[in-house]
Amino acid sequence: MADLWSDYTDNIISIMEDEIKNKYGISLRDIFSDPTSVLGTDNIDTKIANAEEDVNKYIADVDASLADQRKVLNDNASKCDSMTKQLNQNIVMHTRQNNVPLIKPDSIDRDENRDEVIYISNVENGIMNLIGKLIASSNLVADFTTNYNEYAIGNWFFSGTKNYSIRVNLADNPLLTLDATKEEIASLFDVVKNILKGSSNQQK
Repeated sequence: MADLWSDYTDNIISIMEDEIKNKYGISLRDIFSDPTSVLGTDNIDTKIANAEEDVNKYIADVDASLADQRKVLNDNASKCDSMTKQLNQNIVMHTRQNNVPLIKPDSIDRDENRDEVIYISNVENGIMNLIGKLIASSNLVADFTTNYNEYAIGNWFFSGTKNYSIRVNLADNPLLTLDATKEEIASLFDVVKNILKGSSNQQK
């Protein structure tokens, strides 16, 4: 794995490397590792744009081949979204009743290895009762809920004498990795284009 990106992204870079080199005379691995290495290359902006289009097409083809998994993922994410909304209502109610702050911080410095983390796939009375007990003994509740596309995936941190987290469990799916990789590769291309654009502006 390269230090600058994930293993799965590295795998896609390896798959596309020879094709991009043969078509455009540039190395994905090189431009992502050091965008300045292609400064001064003829038509580099066009080559980068074409390389990005080819990589995106490959990812789209992989996505299309996993259409059945996409439906499973969306169904699971929809269920998580419903659970998250139900749990959030319960948490808001209990924090108000117990006068416990409910916050949405960017992060909290803590030893996560010492947290008790509870992953849930269903909402039941026991979970609702547990939330009430946790809030009653908490100094604060932090909402770290994230989103997968339009679906909310709940994650709450309860800080007290002992720290707890309750997380709605989105079942593992190969498309989660593919989607994350798509975003990562888009970010890598953005970095390359911004550096080249900045260099071009300095030369004017």
